[in-house]
Order: sequence, then structure tokens, then C-alpha cells
Amino acid sequence: MQITDGGAGTPCGFVRRRALSAHNGATMRTVVDCGDAGRVVLDEPTQHGGTGEGPTPLQAVLGALCGCVLS
Repeated sequence: MQITDGGAGTPCGFVRRRALSAHNGATMRTVVDCGDAGRVVLDEPTQHGGTGEGPTPLQAVLGALCGCVLS
């Protein structure tokens, strides 16, 4: 999966573009490649079928929201 943020709604016509790709190999573990920003591993805990190697997708979303609100 690839997602690109076209920067809709940015002030003064300034356009920011971000692209990332994600692969999970039909498992509960997903590796998100953020380009120059590095990679993030999202995973479910072992009791939910994952390997526990990273934050859950929900934790990642909540963390990203905190980053936006607190910035």
C-alpha cells in the first residue's frame, strides 16, 4: 500500500508532499517505510497474534495525534 499526502488545505498555497509504503506479508506485523524518516514497525501483542515488536496500529495513531496536538 502506498499513501501520499498532497497537502490539501495548507496555508498560502504551500504544498507539502509525503509518501510512505507499508508491507505486512499477511501477518499482524506491518513495516512502514517513511523514506528519509526511516521505518516504523507496527505490531499486535503476542496474545492477539502478533510478535509484539512494536506499537499497535492504534497506539501509533494516538501517538501521531499527540504529536500534532502538542506541536
